[in-house]
Amino acid sequence: MFSASNSSLSPLDISGAESAIILISERATNILWQTVRHGRRLILKGLRPDLRVKPEYVAMLRKEFELGIKFDNPGIVRILDWIERPDTGPCIVMEYVDGVSLSEYIDKKHLSRDERFRLALELAKVLSLLHASGVSHRDLKPDNILVTRTDNHIKLIDFGLSDSDDFTILKRSAATNTYGAPEQKDDFHGDSASDVYTFGVIIQQLGLTSSCRAIIKRCTATDPTKRPPISDVLSRLQNIEKRHGRLPMISTAVILIGIIVALTITLIISRGRENVENNIVTDTLVMTRIVHDTITAPTLPSEPTPVQSVPEEQTPTSTQPSSSKIIINNPDADQLFENLCADMKKIIDSYTPRFNSMTDNVEKAKLMLECNDRVRRLLEDFKAKLRDQGLRLSHIAQYESAFLIQWSNYTAQWSNTADKH
Repeated sequence: MFSASNSSLSPLDISGAESAIILISERATNILWQTVRHGRRLILKGLRPDLRVKPEYVAMLRKEFELGIKFDNPGIVRILDWIERPDTGPCIVMEYVDGVSLSEYIDKKHLSRDERFRLALELAKVLSLLHASGVSHRDLKPDNILVTRTDNHIKLIDFGLSDSDDFTILKRSAATNTYGAPEQKDDFHGDSASDVYTFGVIIQQLGLTSSCRAIIKRCTATDPTKRPPISDVLSRLQNIEKRHGRLPMISTAVILIGIIVALTITLIISRGRENVENNIVTDTLVMTRIVHDTITAPTLPSEPTPVQSVPEEQTPTSTQPSSSKIIINNPDADQLFENLCADMKKIIDSYTPRFNSMTDNVEKAKLMLECNDRVRRLLEDFKAKLRDQGLRLSHIAQYESAFLIQWSNYTAQWSNTADKH
């Protein structure tokens, strides 16, 4: 079915007993040895002595080799060759991976949300590749997922229980552990849907429940037919990554607004009122509108977003910021957000008539600076209260982004009003 060795590599030639091997692990059916060839560390995977004479076990080992040899991907341990030695019997030759199991990596590291999400995304990509090739792992668990020491990337190992539709024989039950899907515990050998179930359990253990709640729920459905294909899961994770990546952009936009207003006042002082009053507010509002367009740019369709955007069609005289719902199931934080929006509305109601009635552009710029400062203090007080409640930074960022989008919508409406004058 497949060639006996990876064609991109030079012959390993370690079948002779003179090539030293070191025993590193012995399990129920398999033994792992380490060896070195041309300065390169390799792993040999063979059978226990009493099983080497049993055709069914040799066939299972051969099946693992033939399933793994066709993959040449950095996220999957590389299967290099099939050999037989007098002292080991039939063996799979594979690359040596200098890494730790996913569970050990999580326990020893204080991982950020971004780091945990990156690991989940990498694992989804690897599984998507497997399933697209018609292979299901069937024994997915943190111990079979390594994180490399050099660059902290995922490396999927141990295809001993893997399966493919190409093989109509040598089927056996798999994943009889806490990570197995419900159907696998009923002596079903498992398939790609079983991998999806276990993936849902793993990303839940990675602490991604808040951002991936809907994905976890679908992946861990009891009915295998209700679980999405891993390609759909990967697509949803990538959309979440894109949305999360906009949060730093929003914070940058707020800083830009502050800089824009500060520059406005600086220009007024340095260049003189008579030279700038005809165009300074127009320039400032144009720049502010660019920032507004940046942070409110649409994203690709995905699962329901945590934030419900404010309708854009509002007028400055009747602006009523809606209280965008943040789906984190925290009534106290939601109430604080409602109060924040109400306080912002009071500021809007007090400043908008004054702004609309002004004809002096310099005075308008000063008013914008004053209003912006008051709103900023409101937001900082709100965030401090959320921190006191012990909310995660990612949740605080969700509230902040919802609020800033509403505020940017409001300043954009001021820009529209200025254009009419």
